[in-house]
Amino acid sequence: MNYQSTFSQESREILHRPWIIVSVLPSTKTHTIARFFNRQDADDHLNFLRRFVPKGVFAIVFEPLEKEF
Repeated sequence: MNYQSTFSQESREILHRPWIIVSVLPSTKTHTIARFFNRQDADDHLNFLRRFVPKGVFAIVFEPLEKEF
């Protein structure tokens, strides 16, 4: 394993934001709206979206970091 691949893995772990708000589209596709470090920030933003886009369908999804072996 070289230095550069180790650095990029560490960077991904530091910058990874596992909590995602997605917009659920009518065709059952999803579109990522925002990513957050913690669940509380995602909940707060979801409340904002529901207040200002009442017809939108949004969900919070947790996406864990995939480890490279």
